[in-house]
Amino acid sequence: MKRRRSIAAFTAILVLALVAGMPALSGCGPAPHTGVDAYTAPDAGDAYPSRSFTDPSRAATLSFDASRAMEHIEQLSVGIGPRPAGSGAESEAAAYIEAAFTGGGYEDVVEQAFPSVGDHISRNIYVEDTGTQPEWVLIIGAHYDSAGGTGSPGANDNASGVGVVLELARVFRQLDNVPTLLFAAFASEETPEYYDEDKAGYGSEYMGEHLEEIEGEVIGMINLDMVGVGVSLDANAAMKASPVLSCLFAMLAGLSGVQVTMVRETWWSDNMPFEERGIPTLYLEWVPDYNYHSPRDTYSEIDKDRIAQSGRLVEGFLGEMDADVCRAIERERD
Repeated sequence: MKRRRSIAAFTAILVLALVAGMPALSGCGPAPHTGVDAYTAPDAGDAYPSRSFTDPSRAATLSFDASRAMEHIEQLSVGIGPRPAGSGAESEAAAYIEAAFTGGGYEDVVEQAFPSVGDHISRNIYVEDTGTQPEWVLIIGAHYDSAGGTGSPGANDNASGVGVVLELARVFRQLDNVPTLLFAAFASEETPEYYDEDKAGYGSEYMGEHLEEIEGEVIGMINLDMVGVGVSLDANAAMKASPVLSCLFAMLAGLSGVQVTMVRETWWSDNMPFEERGIPTLYLEWVPDYNYHSPRDTYSEIDKDRIAQSGRLVEGFLGEMDADVCRAIERERD
């Protein structure tokens, strides 16, 4: 209870500071990566409480289940295996994700088809949990394809992110949120090297180009990419938009006893199409992973504790998204 009150107090202070136009985020901007030798992540049960909500009754309703997320990761990386952009396996993964969303309680699953590698068609799959104030929309997404030409089954990159997104979607279907939560699985992020870099991240780029299809204003985007392996948790921001979302996440995580490294990175992931359109993003990644984009990126390498930590942190963060926080993020963006 004390932790919940402290987080509520912090959120109130941050909101007041933003509304007053104070430099509440000074000193919170991304810094160069400092490496991983200075930080060893604690065990999930010790430092990552399953709840950090201000409302105890709401907290008791939710429960991120890492075992369920691991089942999704296993099905994508073992049951289906390599899922290159535009391939039949990518389509098989899309069908699995659609069924998982349906099983999580969503009747309306949206397929957003777009031209992908060669003459193939790929599909973003997403659902919306309409909020009590649906004028605000927060996207939580991860790409589900794997790197083509590498033989990688894509367990960490990025079945891990998809598993967390699917489980979060199931959890948050149980309650009334303030903003609408849009849970997305993006196709074709791992495009071949011979394609123009501007076209990388086909799926998220396509959604970014068609935001008018989404009812409400997208005030932020959380990207989960490679969250199952590593010893240090990075909150990336490319600084093409306000870092308010990453800063808020890092501060709230710190109050839960979690060290998060703020990193300024410009490499491509599914947050970039949104940052380039002025939308604050949070790109979560555990580092390092020396097996990604290789046949060694297997399910056996996934650390269930990392999945639990990632899911519970985002779960707690989303639980703090009340109207005041949404207004503060919207103001900071403007």
